[in-house]
Amino acid sequence: MSNMKGPKAKEIEEKLEIHGDKRVDEFFWMKNHPEDKDVMEHLKKENDFVSKALDSKVKEELYRELKGRKIPNESSVPAKDGVYYYYVRFEQNKEYAIHCRKKGKDGDEIIILDENELAEGKEYFSLGSLEVSPNDDLMAYSCDTDGSEVYTFFFKNLKTGELLQDSLENAYTGLSWYKDNKTVLYTILDDSQRPYAVMQYSLGQSKEEEPRKIYEVENAEYFAGVETSSDQNYLFLSSYGSVTNETMYVPSDDILKEPQVILPKKRGVEYFPEHKDGQFYMLINDTHPNFRLISFAVGDTSLKNVKELINSSDDCFLDEGTFFKDFFVIEAKVKGLNQINFYRYNGELFHSLEFPDEVYSAHLSENYEWAAQTVRYKYSSLKTVPQTLEYEINTKKTNVLKVKKIPQFNSDQFECQRLWAKSYDGKVIPISILKKKGNNGPSPLVLYGYGAYGVNIDPSFDDEILPLVERGFVYAIAHVRGSATLGRPWYLDGKFFNKKNSFYDFQAAAECLIEKGMTKKGEICLSGGSAGGLLVCATMNLCPELYKGVIGDVPFVDVVTTMLDKSLPLTQMEYEEWGNPEDKEYYDYIKSYSPYDNIKKRSYPHVLLTAGLNDPRVTYWEPMKFVSRLRKLRTDDRDSLLYTNLDGGHAGASGRYEALKEISLQYTFILKIFNKTLSSS
Repeated sequence: MSNMKGPKAKEIEEKLEIHGDKRVDEFFWMKNHPEDKDVMEHLKKENDFVSKALDSKVKEELYRELKGRKIPNESSVPAKDGVYYYYVRFEQNKEYAIHCRKKGKDGDEIIILDENELAEGKEYFSLGSLEVSPNDDLMAYSCDTDGSEVYTFFFKNLKTGELLQDSLENAYTGLSWYKDNKTVLYTILDDSQRPYAVMQYSLGQSKEEEPRKIYEVENAEYFAGVETSSDQNYLFLSSYGSVTNETMYVPSDDILKEPQVILPKKRGVEYFPEHKDGQFYMLINDTHPNFRLISFAVGDTSLKNVKELINSSDDCFLDEGTFFKDFFVIEAKVKGLNQINFYRYNGELFHSLEFPDEVYSAHLSENYEWAAQTVRYKYSSLKTVPQTLEYEINTKKTNVLKVKKIPQFNSDQFECQRLWAKSYDGKVIPISILKKKGNNGPSPLVLYGYGAYGVNIDPSFDDEILPLVERGFVYAIAHVRGSATLGRPWYLDGKFFNKKNSFYDFQAAAECLIEKGMTKKGEICLSGGSAGGLLVCATMNLCPELYKGVIGDVPFVDVVTTMLDKSLPLTQMEYEEWGNPEDKEYYDYIKSYSPYDNIKKRSYPHVLLTAGLNDPRVTYWEPMKFVSRLRKLRTDDRDSLLYTNLDGGHAGASGRYEALKEISLQYTFILKIFNKTLSSS
């Protein structure tokens, strides 16, 4: 397809040995970071090459098309929290959100934070969290201005609009207020950028008086975090890993009280506490991977007097709980689809929401009030635009609060469906599909997946995939093992020594879509980001001839080298996901699928990988090394492209329009490799 080979990277052989196994990494030098001028020069050459390889006019037109789907002036539905109603809105041609509130439903708008002002003059801006004090007078917010996920907290007096002198640096995103309205808990980062300790700080304390360390997570396999209970009576301090956590609590009205443990840490057990009237309520997976809901008295760490309110089952995964004064709501997954169930505190199920589409996404959203008698949720499907709805507990009535407007979109022209693909071991893999009505023949197809950490990719509406589907592409999401789409065991069956199941499932999904006549061999583009980038690149290595192209967005592709590098923020925490390659068994298994270590001299699909220079999660050098080795070894003349955002991190470009430029880049690549024009349909 392309006669341009691309920039040739210098090679310096680095011999790496462990467990008696020798690897030679000719691109190991790329880890030298941007201080090395050769690194920066090469990344710029790669970006220049992408600009030459992909038609800038097509990219511009796709960007305009994507931007045209966004309502220029848009606002969320105001949500009540105390005496105020909070909402977020966007203004025409502005990149960032404006956070507002008003006193009462008909009160005057008060802008509490304009992200556009904070982002002015910066190449990158991300708001981490925004937390208003219990008395509504103060606000804490955190900012990251380079994509490194190192945040600084600032404080604002909402009565006067004045910015306080206080700031908290080297922080992670979470923050919780005590009821004194001046003391907060937040997390700080260690030298490898791991949130490792919870600090207590009181506004106005002298510069000489350091924030007090109230809790430290010494084991590098765990992160520290803070949260506030829904009834506002406790602050929770947690130590969490991929599959294990431990939570401490302090009363929110006593800044001197030391943290007490709720339940001691037990490897493989996760629990998520809430509080009401002297009882902890929690989802916990101590007896079954799909979780159960229990309650017990505050201070009882033995679970001797525990009450089981919802038992666990093989068929129903209790995914998330939201608790209110008079009832609680459980979001559960059954056959891979979300249910929203309402319960009394005696365990009685009194209502379940029902949804019209064959595949859909439904989640609670913006429920801030402990004493609420209405529950807000959001609903969409691949072809149903997002709706904000509210269920009234007393009348059992559902009100539609907002239907999102999507310009130039008619849902009647599309159809979505679910298929099931049989994997190599007989397990059946759900696939969610969106296509244009009448698109019945074999078509070019984009197959998306993630498949790690128990994270689910919901079949929700996404206006950003419409440019492809409207041009005759089929869009499919494969819900492979490693996600928790079919319950917690589905996740456990796609990690550690079962990780390859994710790749086999993804390939099975591709083969199923070919078999069903939706596409043809060699007419599929795989797409995935981060751990999904591992999924698509490892699957490509299994059977490259099945695919036309592969897009890996900030892809985790150099698994062995990264998992042996303890200086990186996530490495030790991720032992619970991939295993520790310092153990020979894990080393051998990880090496057998690590995409970078399995590139061979053969023909490959077209490949586009992206990176973020300041990405702390998947370092820029992983895709950089992968593309360099792929270009060196591939025996065809197809594209090997690398685009690096030199101002951003893991999430790519910041801003609602700037981010669309990176999507338009990917779509330009897709149209090119499938030999499609902008007017194709």
